Amino acid sequence: MRKRLACWGIIIAFVPGMLATAAAQEPGFDAASVKQCKPDDDPGRLIFSGQHLLLTCMFLNQIISIAYGKTIAGQWSRFPSSAIEGEPAWIHDRYTIDARTDHDAGENAVKGPMLRALLEDRFRLRVRRETRQVAAFALTLDRHGSKLKPFDGTCTPWDTANPEKPTAEKPLCTVTRGGRGWIRNFDFRGITIATLVQQLNQNTGDLPVPVVDRTGIEGRFDVHLEYDGQQNAPPDGAVTAPQLPAALEEQLGLRLEKITAPWEFLVIENLERPTAN
Repeated sequence: MRKRLACWGIIIAFVPGMLATAAAQEPGFDAASVKQCKPDDDPGRLIFSGQHLLLTCMFLNQIISIAYGKTIAGQWSRFPSSAIEGEPAWIHDRYTIDARTDHDAGENAVKGPMLRALLEDRFRLRVRRETRQVAAFALTLDRHGSKLKPFDGTCTPWDTANPEKPTAEKPLCTVTRGGRGWIRNFDFRGITIATLVQQLNQNTGDLPVPVVDRTGIEGRFDVHLEYDGQQNAPPDGAVTAPQLPAALEEQLGLRLEKITAPWEFLVIENLERPTAN
């Protein structure tokens, strides 16, 4: 049976920093605390900066997806949870990680190589990457043309490749996800199609296979998308929003076409419950 989240919160875009790589041997955190949450503990804040990472009562598989992500269209993109394999049953345990460094390592270094190093140390995590040919969807332009709304330029896009400092007149653009029941609502300001595809791939279960960008569309857009997150129509026939493929076509002028494409998987070779702080 497919597992789904009952409700969605708001994702806040944070001020970006510099990307660091493991090859550069970025220093680790100067202090880090890892604590398992109790079943009735509520999830809380997610804080990322060049010196501080705080993940409050977050599922371990989601933490791993952050740590093994990469930069897409100038933004840090999580590794899709649906492409993580070999995990033990307790990977859905929740943990609070509070880690700090005395120097400004850059936000992407904190999210990526430094968080990976912490997981490898405290959880004895070892992984390998595999690329396989899989069934997928190609996101293409509908024959009637795009319905995408061009970015109005009234906010500052979150772009780690070419960071622009937000101002009072142009605050940081937001990326929000919300909804009620099975109805999903996306509101993206100043995003690229690559970022839209990345967001679709992060919503595990809304589509049966991954999505790749074949639109050829450049630029930034303001996107509102509303759809029914169920892959099959409810038994009583009560539908209050179109399902995702129809919503993409009706609201954005984009189509999903079945293809076969290479897709990367993250295979967990070892994972242990964390060592004491």
